[in-house]
Amino acid sequence: MRRRLAAVAAFGLLLAAAPASPGPRLPLEFWTIALQPLLTAYVQDMIGRYERAHPGVRVRWIDLQFQSLDQKLLSAIAGGVAPDVVNLNTEITVRMAQAHALVDMEAAVPAAARARYFPNIWASLRVGGRAYGIPWYVEPDVLAFNRTLFRRAGLDPAHPPATMDAFIQTAVTIKQRTGVYGFMPNVDTIRLLTLFQEEGLPVLSPDRRRAVFAGPAHAALLARYVDLFKRDMFPADTLQRGYLGATERYAAGQLAMLVTGPEFLLRVRSDGPDAYRETLVAPAPLGRGRVLDLPTMDLAVP
Repeated sequence: MRRRLAAVAAFGLLLAAAPASPGPRLPLEFWTIALQPLLTAYVQDMIGRYERAHPGVRVRWIDLQFQSLDQKLLSAIAGGVAPDVVNLNTEITVRMAQAHALVDMEAAVPAAARARYFPNIWASLRVGGRAYGIPWYVEPDVLAFNRTLFRRAGLDPAHPPATMDAFIQTAVTIKQRTGVYGFMPNVDTIRLLTLFQEEGLPVLSPDRRRAVFAGPAHAALLARYVDLFKRDMFPADTLQRGYLGATERYAAGQLAMLVTGPEFLLRVRSDGPDAYRETLVAPAPLGRGRVLDLPTMDLAVP
């Protein structure tokens, strides 16, 4: 039945739908990305409210680490045992939609419900003019930094870097003066394309039919990070460990600055209380394009 009516319109747009009348027992399997244990209580409360509003529905919640999600989801789809609703990010949603592995939410969600969302955020989940996910939450980045490491490097914590150029120079200064890495740039896989856009460099032609990120300005930006890597200005395992590795290193006091979603500071508080006590927060530094990436987590139906 059209994937259980798009998994009851992705849990009634997360509790926004009216209560359903009692009916046959309907099991729903719900996958999320790395929400346990910090958000366990929140998700369990959300599920409990949904089940009370929809008698007969029972939700089975499975939380996966980001690194394992792709393979497990593809295997589940291939085996005919896909979850009813899955939490994805924009990149995975687009990739899965291109493989025709997701339900069209443009058709499943009424226009009045779609109108509740910021148009650009809803549009970020479109492929070929159709949306394949329902926005759940967005996480604009912030700059978290260790004030003690700033002072050790002779920097003023009251004036954190506001631009990417200043951010990189601050990271270099900290590494040279303290021996502690200043940053772990998030430049793996598709994130590099986002970096180009943040620096005001196009990645697609105006008609969106050709890639245009092979120009000299793109190469110069990439060369800058290659040079920083060769000079040991960020850790050798940056590409392998990604943002989770950066969070772990920051929590251990082995990284001076962390550009991340605010929710990851809860992990720092839990895993590295000493680093958390020394943490100050500022707006994320902006590149020359003066735009800020807005990562979106969404709900999709395989």
